[in-house]
Amino acid sequence: MTEVRSWSKTLGSMLSVRTTAALTLLAVLVALPDPAVADDAKVASCTLSGSTLPAIDTLIYEKSDGGSAFARLTGAKIGVTASEFFAGGGDRVHVKTSSGAGGFRIEGWVDAKRLPIFTRSKVPVVQSHVWIAEQREVVAVGAGSGKLRVKRQVGSPFSQAFTGWAECSALSLSSGTPSGWSPAGSARAHIAKKAVELYDSGDDGRSLITMLSPDPSSDGIVLWSTESKGGWVHLVHHSDVVIDAWARAKDLKALPKGETQDSQPAPTAKRNPPTLKLGGAANTATAPKDLEIRASASDKGKVIGTLESGAEVYVLDIVAGWASVLPKVLNVAPHGDGQFWVKASSLGVSP
Repeated sequence: MTEVRSWSKTLGSMLSVRTTAALTLLAVLVALPDPAVADDAKVASCTLSGSTLPAIDTLIYEKSDGGSAFARLTGAKIGVTASEFFAGGGDRVHVKTSSGAGGFRIEGWVDAKRLPIFTRSKVPVVQSHVWIAEQREVVAVGAGSGKLRVKRQVGSPFSQAFTGWAECSALSLSSGTPSGWSPAGSARAHIAKKAVELYDSGDDGRSLITMLSPDPSSDGIVLWSTESKGGWVHLVHHSDVVIDAWARAKDLKALPKGETQDSQPAPTAKRNPPTLKLGGAANTATAPKDLEIRASASDKGKVIGTLESGAEVYVLDIVAGWASVLPKVLNVAPHGDGQFWVKASSLGVSP
């Protein structure tokens, strides 16, 4: 804002405009849209890939908005490529299952919030002061030119969410292991048990950058400091979020000098994927070449994916020369009463 005001003042002097005109120019500059956001036609959306655990029974739709679901991600680990986030203003992302070799490839659209995304590096929330830490699960809430807007709902001792714009290269569909962190030996612990204002410096002319909201049921947020001046303390914190900012000392409870406490990042949430079993005996087959997967047992059936060469499948039934199949790893399945169909002769199976 200071930079904008300075620019407006300079232009006002150069052009000898009246104060009202300068203020009008300033208002226009302040109202300019976020540079990370682009017109839908110009957006170069991220393409992310990896092996992930999607939300159980994530429906796959035929269209980016509206339409019918024809398949579902069961919740088991699966290779996915995701692209075209929020295309056309909807809340979905285009997905393609399989890692590209010997897989069961289904293409369609899923609710973007049900697809876990992980940070590969820190994502700025407030530039130079607050970040979402690396190797944290986030959800996509917006798309820009070569970026995604992602959100991390932080658990106790926080009671808030953090949102920022991430470069495509800073994100992945595969999870990693968060690194540890320990404060400097001379650092003094401060506890935030109530809402605390964070500033960009402890000097005159400082600016408010954000608020911290502790969980009332927790023991408070632990922040560390090795620097203070004039009633202000320079704070750092490393967990799901990384903080480097200033706050009023009176808003915090300072622990006695020498009292320390490890501040390790919270572990990434883990869950056991569902285990699916087929009733009775099921025949298996291996695709000798890439085969089209159709939504119905007919040459006129809609093509919904590809059974890649080398893919192993269960053959559930054969009807009129078409085989109903499921991937052997059971990580994607039809929705409702639907089935996945491939030409039986091409698959090399018969009734």
